[in-house]
Amino acid sequence: GGGKCTGCLMQGIIGCAAQNGCPGQSQTVIDCITTCGKDPAGLQACAAKNCMGGIVAFDGCASPLLSPGGLCHAEGSGCGVKL
Repeated sequence: GGGKCTGCLMQGIIGCAAQNGCPGQSQTVIDCITTCGKDPAGLQACAAKNCMGGIVAFDGCASPLLSPGGLCHAEGSGCGVKL
């Protein structure tokens, strides 16, 4: 709640991916989520409407990093996210 999960994911998973081969895709997701976060009550609807293309591109780049044994796999556990 209160954006803690999103903040953790952005710093952990997205930050790790940005440093390990997906800087453009990571920045696109960060920018979109940050813009949507200006209205916390509408964050999910905004992200679903405006960020999905960037999220799909990020996923395509970062999937190998997030898979078991990948450089960024452990980042999700600190956020309570099971990858």
